[in-house]
Amino acid sequence: MVRKMALVAAVLASLAVFSPAEVVREEVVRKLVEKYQGGEFRGAVEVSMMVAGNPVKTPCRFWVKGSKVRVDMVMNQPGLEEPMEQTMVFDEKGLTMFQKKLGLVMKLDFTKLPEELRKQVKSARGLTSPEEALREIATLGDRLKISEKSRDGRNYYLIEVDNIEELVKQFPFTGQQPEKKVTRVSLWVTSTDYTPERLEVFGKEAQPGLTVDFKELVKEKIPESSFDLKIPSDAQVLDITEMLLKMKEAAGKGVSGTQTK
Repeated sequence: MVRKMALVAAVLASLAVFSPAEVVREEVVRKLVEKYQGGEFRGAVEVSMMVAGNPVKTPCRFWVKGSKVRVDMVMNQPGLEEPMEQTMVFDEKGLTMFQKKLGLVMKLDFTKLPEELRKQVKSARGLTSPEEALREIATLGDRLKISEKSRDGRNYYLIEVDNIEELVKQFPFTGQQPEKKVTRVSLWVTSTDYTPERLEVFGKEAQPGLTVDFKELVKEKIPESSFDLKIPSDAQVLDITEMLLKMKEAAGKGVSGTQTK
């Protein structure tokens, strides 16, 4: 989910690339930046996707304060007798994931990653801040489109980014499989108050493979206590840093072998 949150911010940040002749685009960019830069946020979204042929909706709440991000989600996946609650908290030092039902804590230490991966992690974290995102996101040029649309009696700016392969590559441990390749991202923003309402992620199909519906987005001061996890003393703690490094190394060797052939 953190990855999806970062992708939302990346789309907003990409709006900074525009031609002076595109007056509408320039105005949308200016309004979005004015509204969301330099703030602390809390909000709620619902992530919808297909899992094993079944529609799955995952409600999430999030808090953002500088480099600190917390995401609480309720996972309703097929095969589970009851929903599974999971909380993720990350900052510049690392990521902590707590699965309440399993009593399992997984930790990822960013400081132990090689320099290349540390840069990727920094970019992913920076996408939660418009100021950082404006410096981190590569120029998208003609891939960016903004149009005015109406839906259900309301007016929107539809922000679309095509061919986003290079953007996705910025995230660590997220190589795309051909059958799940992300080809286009669309963001619906109300034209009255510049509030994001829906993010759509497309693959090869005409319909989005994943949607994120914004239920709430509030700009306000977030207390430090929001990022304190109440983890039971008997919880099992697993450091997944070395495991992910080995997975990344194995994936790299696999790509090299394919290219050699």
